[in-house]
Amino acid sequence: LDTYKTKTPIRYSFKKDEWKQIRRNANPRFVPFFELMLETGLRACDMWNLTKDNFPGGDHILIIQEKTGDKLYVPISKRAQEIVAALPYRLFPWTDRSWTRERDEMYGRVAVSNELRICFAGDRDDGCIKRGKAICRPKGIRLHTFRHTFAMWKLAAGCPLEVIKDLMGHKSVAMAELYASQLPKTALAKWV
Repeated sequence: LDTYKTKTPIRYSFKKDEWKQIRRNANPRFVPFFELMLETGLRACDMWNLTKDNFPGGDHILIIQEKTGDKLYVPISKRAQEIVAALPYRLFPWTDRSWTRERDEMYGRVAVSNELRICFAGDRDDGCIKRGKAICRPKGIRLHTFRHTFAMWKLAAGCPLEVIKDLMGHKSVAMAELYASQLPKTALAKWV
């Protein structure tokens, strides 16, 4: 039998103005989480239990990646260092809580996903967060979009694919190449 080849889906990444909109509309509790994902390219599953111990010397991140089980030890940006320094020992302690009726707020991992959808869509008044329902994903937005955005912004700034591969903890450049096909044509102009 012939194998059926599927087309690689186009991975959405935030534009600068969309990131500003998310940052402006987000609950302040979630902004450092979103921004650290954007600054490091980490997967959400690697963010949940981060502590200050994962940042030896304050200028690198050291984790065992949840998805692959591989060690990731890479430098982080100055902005990422500032975010980590401003947070408590367990960077995001609210990620292990769930629904709290007393405060009528949702915490935890579902809450951060819902918050992204709500602040991106600007649709906070429909009561969905109080009922714990997921908001529709405009443009396929999800937490993993921060990882795509990290790669695209690094690529657009001229960062070599081999470096992006290492920063993101990929085993091969082929994974980083998935982003190269989406490089905006305006970013190519500086190379001709």
